[in-house]
Amino acid sequence: MKTQDMERQRICFVLPNFSGGGAARVASILCGEWVRSGHQVHIVTFEEQGVMPVYPLDGRIERHQIGASISDCGFLGAIVNNLRRVLRLRRVLRQVHPTGVIAFLDEANTCAVLASVGMQLPVLISERSYPALRPRSPKRIVARKWVYPLASRLCVQTKEVQEWYKREVGIDSCIIPNPVVPPEGNGAADKRRKRRVALSLGRLEEEKGFACLIDAFALIADRVPDWDIIIHGEGSLQQALQKRVDQNGLSKRIQLAGHTSEPAQCLAHADLYIHTALYDGFPNAILEALAARKCVIATDSPGGTREILGNGEAGILVPVNDHRALSRVMLLAMSDEGLRNNYEARGMQRARDFAPALIAAQWVSQIRKWQAGEVCLRSYRD
Repeated sequence: MKTQDMERQRICFVLPNFSGGGAARVASILCGEWVRSGHQVHIVTFEEQGVMPVYPLDGRIERHQIGASISDCGFLGAIVNNLRRVLRLRRVLRQVHPTGVIAFLDEANTCAVLASVGMQLPVLISERSYPALRPRSPKRIVARKWVYPLASRLCVQTKEVQEWYKREVGIDSCIIPNPVVPPEGNGAADKRRKRRVALSLGRLEEEKGFACLIDAFALIADRVPDWDIIIHGEGSLQQALQKRVDQNGLSKRIQLAGHTSEPAQCLAHADLYIHTALYDGFPNAILEALAARKCVIATDSPGGTREILGNGEAGILVPVNDHRALSRVMLLAMSDEGLRNNYEARGMQRARDFAPALIAAQWVSQIRKWQAGEVCLRSYRD
């Protein structure tokens, strides 16, 4: 392959949809960075023609919406629908002639691997969650055992997930974390405000641990009368969490503010970020809080939180689902502006390790290794 071809890639990115979620957000950042770096980018989704992306995409990116987004009822219908996806994606790959394929999320991973069989091009698939705590459906088990080993490379976000795949599935992988886009300005909240805000972002579901956050604040609310809690997100626990807030007499201090499409703006007005998940994959919200120069308090949950926070150097780690321990740390951070300032500076420094240009280059590096004929892109347990 010519040197120029090795420098400029033609990347085909496969994703179920751009309707929202962390994977779509990361995909939009990466694809934009690749285009700005001179690469050609095509995005393939299982959406119907005309569906608009939630996250902005660079106008130089070519989109291919191949449909087949909803499986038919029943096992046979699902098989037919997935076959339709594979055939349509294969048709796109033959038209585009990519130098590399990158896929995010299980259904896109499987489809990309099967659609590229025999095409002699690198296919990088990516695990975007913590697999040990996800339900092991028959479809997922089959994909991991028989399809994932056919990929050129499995890419994961943390060492913990890497070790799980090596131990449980026998697949070696490389670690590529998520990128984060630094916000405009310095991210500092207005110190002149009379009231302070502790912000939390996430779906209102049990695994996000918001009940723990509410109970923790209830223990210290009287001691930090100038602080309020704002939680942005939607989910099945909306009413239950609101009832918990009301029972603790905190309806004027804790606001369940619903979904936000502007997390950067929310972070800009916050003085503290609190993340109480019971488990996580690679929480983008923590990355965005660090980049926005916020002191972060987070549960030391399974997933990527500890790695993101550098084992507690860039943010304060607390035990999972322990509202008393959380309340003590919250009280300390809310009462000590110097402590918050210290962690804000450390966190902003840490966020530079996840700059989009650095992370995007790591993906391209994997493609170039395949092009250069390097072996050992993958290894499997005997």
